[in-house]
Amino acid sequence: MVVNQILVKLSELGYSEYEGRVYLAVLEKSPVTAYEASKRAGVPSSKIYQVINRLIDKGMVHPVEDEGKTKYLPLPPEEFIDSRQEVMGSIFEGLKQDFAALGEVREISFIWNMNNREEFSLRARRLIREAENSLLISLWGEELELFRDELEGAKQRDISAATVLFGENGESPLLPLFHHPIENTLFAERGGRGFTLVVDSREAMAGTFYADGRVEGAWSRNRGFVTLAEDYIKHDVYIMKIVRRYGKELSRRFGDNYTLLRDVFSDREIEGGNYENLD
Repeated sequence: MVVNQILVKLSELGYSEYEGRVYLAVLEKSPVTAYEASKRAGVPSSKIYQVINRLIDKGMVHPVEDEGKTKYLPLPPEEFIDSRQEVMGSIFEGLKQDFAALGEVREISFIWNMNNREEFSLRARRLIREAENSLLISLWGEELELFRDELEGAKQRDISAATVLFGENGESPLLPLFHHPIENTLFAERGGRGFTLVVDSREAMAGTFYADGRVEGAWSRNRGFVTLAEDYIKHDVYIMKIVRRYGKELSRRFGDNYTLLRDVFSDREIEGGNYENLD
């Protein structure tokens, strides 16, 4: 419902539910008295003046005298949005300058867990946009479209890059592109679509996108975490190069989907249709 969506977004800007409801009530019909706004918004009459006064202080509504009664007019939505964008832009610009004035901040080594799909995607986009030298990314076609604009931008900046792509959907703007040959097996094992991103050998993200919309992931500048993620993608690239050239031989020796090759607890291959233990 649109009203609920608006209330959620207003709450993200710091407005209470009552403030959002009263503002929408005044938008629906104005000018209105506090009593009318209370009824339309479903806000208790004992709280309506407190809520309205907060909205007046924030410039969201304006009191007027009409036939001996105090009534309220709303700030038009487009003016509200423009004014908030201007204020927030000014605040963020000021924060940039203030943080810069602090000087260099000591780097803290930690791993930040991220379980919100939107938060995870926003950070990944930011990292890709900020890449200066190199970018390694491993993802599925379903997620490729989430980051296509940022990947196109990295291509235009001539960033050294490589893409490991799972699934049959999509083509990455970043070359070389390596299609992973056993995506169905990996999906069955993990229960989701893996995502790994390494930027400038400095920051890394890793996570899993699930079919129900959940994400389980992490972001870090921790040297060990970054190296682990970088080695993971690089080793996939090494394997893809080998598979491109010797795929048939690998299937003959290790079976469909390279089953025995992927068995890390033994060193076996198929010889004449039989399994031979080389341990």
